[in-house]
Amino acid sequence: MTISDLTDYAAQKYHVREDVRWDGVPGFSVLSHPDTGHWVAVFVRRRDGKTGAEVVSCDLKCNADALSPEEKALFSLPERTRGTKWISIPLDKITDSGPVFRLLDKALALQPHSGSTIVIDHRSPSRKYSDIPIPFADSVYSPSRDPREATPERIRQMRRIMVLDRSPQGKAERFYRQAVFMKDYEDDCPWEGDFNSYYPTYNDMTDRQLRGYFTWRAAVRRGKYDDISESAAYLYVYELLNCVGGDTPEDCYRKLLEFKARFVEGGIGRAGMGLNLRRWVWEYAVIHGIAPATDYPFSQEDDLHLAALSSPEIHSDEEVFAALVNFGGNRYASSPAALFPEKGRRLFCRVWRKACAGQELLKDAFTVCFGPRRPVRWTPLENALYYPMSEVPEDRRKKGWSVNLKGGVSREYPSDVPDMEYTLNEGRSFFRKNGLWRVSCWHRSFFRLNKLKSLLRETDRRLRLYLKTGKYLKDETPDQWAAPFIDAAVAEDIQAERQAAIDRVRVDLSGLDNIRRDAAETRERLLTEEEREQEAAAGAADPDGPADSGTEDEPEETGPDSAQLRILRALLAGEDPGDIIRAEGLLPSVVADDINEALYDEIGDTAVLCEGDVLILVEDYAEDIERYLGGMTDD
Repeated sequence: MTISDLTDYAAQKYHVREDVRWDGVPGFSVLSHPDTGHWVAVFVRRRDGKTGAEVVSCDLKCNADALSPEEKALFSLPERTRGTKWISIPLDKITDSGPVFRLLDKALALQPHSGSTIVIDHRSPSRKYSDIPIPFADSVYSPSRDPREATPERIRQMRRIMVLDRSPQGKAERFYRQAVFMKDYEDDCPWEGDFNSYYPTYNDMTDRQLRGYFTWRAAVRRGKYDDISESAAYLYVYELLNCVGGDTPEDCYRKLLEFKARFVEGGIGRAGMGLNLRRWVWEYAVIHGIAPATDYPFSQEDDLHLAALSSPEIHSDEEVFAALVNFGGNRYASSPAALFPEKGRRLFCRVWRKACAGQELLKDAFTVCFGPRRPVRWTPLENALYYPMSEVPEDRRKKGWSVNLKGGVSREYPSDVPDMEYTLNEGRSFFRKNGLWRVSCWHRSFFRLNKLKSLLRETDRRLRLYLKTGKYLKDETPDQWAAPFIDAAVAEDIQAERQAAIDRVRVDLSGLDNIRRDAAETRERLLTEEEREQEAAAGAADPDGPADSGTEDEPEETGPDSAQLRILRALLAGEDPGDIIRAEGLLPSVVADDINEALYDEIGDTAVLCEGDVLILVEDYAEDIERYLGGMTDD
């Protein structure tokens, strides 16, 4: 028999727990009565001088005169205490636990006026212990107790449920098994007093407190939320998290939301409990594949912004620019370059898309700024009294996986639970494989936002120069790595502007004959009978008119003059004809119109554009013009 055997028995049956009162006294610990606080026993731990092995014994107050001859033969006189009411019990492999437990029962079953004390490990020989009456008014063994206050047999049976594992995992398993055993139990003993415990369990409560809790729980299940100690209320939450108290996981989830709304947000519970529930409710929803209907302990907006930046080609300019501002700083939303009409924000987004497209200086700007999206281990409900095996029906449970958590705590996960994946949004998803959970997202610990801000600042600076807007910014050397992406975006914008100008002046003449024919038919339908007679009379009076002459005026031959030919040849050679235009005293816009008119019969379209004071040759007609000018001289 060991010390733990006796302390476990005392804790389970009488709620007496081992306590170390003086840290400076090695091997000294006591068990105190839960109501009076008086010591109940003392253990003696010492080293054998010859073998060096630890020797443990217990001085137990149990009226040695009342022992039977057989019992006296098993036990000896006390080592650390005096008097005929004390005995010493050796705690070793030979000692039978049955007689020791019976002696403890006798000690605690004494009348209140007699009292009882158990002393565990005391090394000061000068300390004298005296008999102190302990009034066991709440003891089920007291003959003066009102039979109506007796502990229900169901609660006694629940306390006998044991789990050999003493780790936090074993504590959670024991709570789960007890919760399943008591899931339908109700009582009629109102809650009284106070109860405070960290990670509370049923074993931390007295029988009277347990009866009050189960009475309160029955009222809650009927929709009546009365006040109760917050630690006791946590028991109800733990039950639901372990799928106890509802027909299905969805039913337990609904009850969790109801409890959060009516108990915590209704003003009964405190804010700290609300923070825990906020996290536990959505974690419970994820592990059971339920769409969360609550706030999240992280920013979903950041997840969506990251998704837009990671795949900018499939997101709109508004989404990409909002994400850049979210991580780069709000000042870029009011930048003169970003506010430039029509194209400012579009250019910012175009630069980001260029940077993410994979060029020489930077393969992927998003990965550099935010790191890769990677799966990491996720431990749902790790700060709650939660038994992961509750996810699997009892008849399907097998050996699980043992996982080490923070602080050396281990938790066993079910190995036969089905694999599943839960996508919360574009930027975050959860998946379970072999009973272990992982979350896939972008983690802030890998963010390098200084690189993103550097790119945005250089983009802002260069776009202000290109768009000729706002106050020009100082050139910063560390930001130059972003220059190729910005230059590529600006060059693409210039090309798009030129193409748009060409499209605005290009005229399609292929349907001109149809237009003229349709106009003649329309005019004919609109003529009155009188107008037709007048036209017929006019035609008869002038038989030699143009309509009947059979001849047409020969068109005057036109073509580019000497200056226009030199300008065209300069444009074909890729040279600037500005010197020729100024030497001839001409205006660029007039020169462009004259050249287009001279070439109209040959080209049939606008061949030269004028943007500002610059003439631009339409590349589509360069070969036609070169062929037309072949052999012509400037004279």
